[in-house]
Amino acid sequence: MGLLDPTHVGAQEYPAATLVHDPADVPEIPGTWVIHGHHHNNDLKNYPFINFTSRRINVSAEVIGYVPASLSAICEEIRTNEKHGTSDPVLLNYSHVS
Repeated sequence: MGLLDPTHVGAQEYPAATLVHDPADVPEIPGTWVIHGHHHNNDLKNYPFINFTSRRINVSAEVIGYVPASLSAICEEIRTNEKHGTSDPVLLNYSHVS
């Protein structure tokens, strides 16, 4: 398990996040996101790409379309949704699948 502290890289700001394979292994840390894999079953209702309620980001291969997930793009998606006050989950990281 690794922890990313809030950091500025160029003009980009990254929120605090814990990196782990199984999100069940992470204690609740207020204000921290959990970036995980583990859920490889495309159960997008329970384990979407980004879950704003539980502050979890599922980067399993099936969910992200077998392509790398950009930390910058993830952070931008989070900022955009938080700016607009939406907590609807983001189901997929790739647009070619509906």
